[in-house]
Amino acid sequence: MGAVAVEKKTATRATRIDRLELARRVALAREIEIREKQDPLREALKNLTRQSSYGAGNQWDFVYAAEWHRVAEGGNQSGKTYLICVDFLLQALGMHPTRKWVRNKADDKWKGWYSTTTYQRFAEQGWHHFKHLLFYPDEEAQAGSRRVIAIGYDKKNPERVTYLKLRRVDGGFAEINIKSYEQGDGEFQSAEVDCLALDEECNNSIYKEAVMRLMARAGNMIVSATAVKGVDWLDKLRTRAEEGRNVFHCRLDLRDNPTVGEEEIRNLQEEFGDDPDELALRMSGYPRSRVGLIYGDRIFTPKHIVDPFDIPENWTRYRSIDPGFNFCGCLWLAVSPDEDSYVYRDYKGEQRTIGENCAAIAEISGDEVYYRSWIDPAAMGRKSESGRREIDIWNDEGIQVTVAPDNAVRTGIEEVQRLLKARGGINGERPIHRVFRDCCEMLEERRLYRRADDAGKDERDFKERVIKRHDHLMDPWRYSVVAGLRYVLPKAKKPKAGTLGRRLYEKRRAAARKNSSRI
Repeated sequence: MGAVAVEKKTATRATRIDRLELARRVALAREIEIREKQDPLREALKNLTRQSSYGAGNQWDFVYAAEWHRVAEGGNQSGKTYLICVDFLLQALGMHPTRKWVRNKADDKWKGWYSTTTYQRFAEQGWHHFKHLLFYPDEEAQAGSRRVIAIGYDKKNPERVTYLKLRRVDGGFAEINIKSYEQGDGEFQSAEVDCLALDEECNNSIYKEAVMRLMARAGNMIVSATAVKGVDWLDKLRTRAEEGRNVFHCRLDLRDNPTVGEEEIRNLQEEFGDDPDELALRMSGYPRSRVGLIYGDRIFTPKHIVDPFDIPENWTRYRSIDPGFNFCGCLWLAVSPDEDSYVYRDYKGEQRTIGENCAAIAEISGDEVYYRSWIDPAAMGRKSESGRREIDIWNDEGIQVTVAPDNAVRTGIEEVQRLLKARGGINGERPIHRVFRDCCEMLEERRLYRRADDAGKDERDFKERVIKRHDHLMDPWRYSVVAGLRYVLPKAKKPKAGTLGRRLYEKRRAAARKNSSRI
């Protein structure tokens, strides 16, 4: 056989091998595609809720949030346990869209703890979700499947799962230990994990130990809870979320769960119809421990807190002051041409004279121009040691103030609550009154300002009595709202009607309204 014939035969064989390899790769790609379509965990990620009709958050935002702590509070059967199961297993299998695991050289296994109230609770709820998310439709819920290498069971009760070993998509392994709060804080010590899930409330000592388990491996914590107990650590996480301190918080509502029927919801509403606080807890997870708040979580939501921005020059600005030596509070507010209002700055002076408070407020105010600076009407009657009225001293010190109108506490509180409930936007999607996130003193007072809860008082007295503490910024908030936060056209810059300048002015005003509605 000649050299040319040999060469042709070799080329034909190589082509046949290439075709076989190509066919093999195509078949493998099809198999992977079919497998991914059947993958229950990928389907769960794709089908997470992306909007809420009743709650203050959704499942999609929770999974994609970048914060270290992520908290999903909600009512019973609101989908919060299912949500953290999805997130936890996405991390364990190396499939999470944002949480990328950095392999530890000394220990190349991903490690996670899933913790809940009892092993029995995990068997009834958590393990139910795990089985649905881990095993393909054609698999039995047992070890030796595509993902689950080993399952450990409780020796006392073989139906209770305590350990899982999983196969990660990157070729590594994941170890999951199931923890029960009944074990006590001693079982939450001396370990290092990459992710720790807390399903429902635990005591403060277990939470503290859980946080320490994440330090060495730069792990993250996910929490789901209906705040029945009202534990301190969960309340602090809400506060940190409001202040933007590396905590994400969302609230899921029972009525957003598509698996819950309308009849079940009506039965729940009928059962707790005479106890609105209990109904709010069971529906949306609003904690009873905060029911006494004047501006509670049902009225003042995360949507009322916005990131700071530069207030446009054409907006109307206000100040509102609650004078005092022990505490002096001042709020700065602005109203857009679209009648949206913002609290954009706060100040609280302690143990300062009127002169010192005036100097501090003037320095903070800079060259801003205010339509009104309201002050507590009591400043009209109070006098200093020299016999001068407090209001005259404020005016003489350079802070031109106007006495606030009727500041009856109950009426004022109702006006603030009404304003907080008001909505704007095309579909009523945003509150028309909001607070800048860096108004930390005001946000802190909002969480402490509450009604009296004396055992010897009747219900009417309880509803009407307000504790006169933590109100040094709540009072000026009330003064300004009662006085009326409204947009006022800058008179000096308003051209005459019918002129070209007036038409241009109206055009700029319309543009300002359009821009403010986007904020």
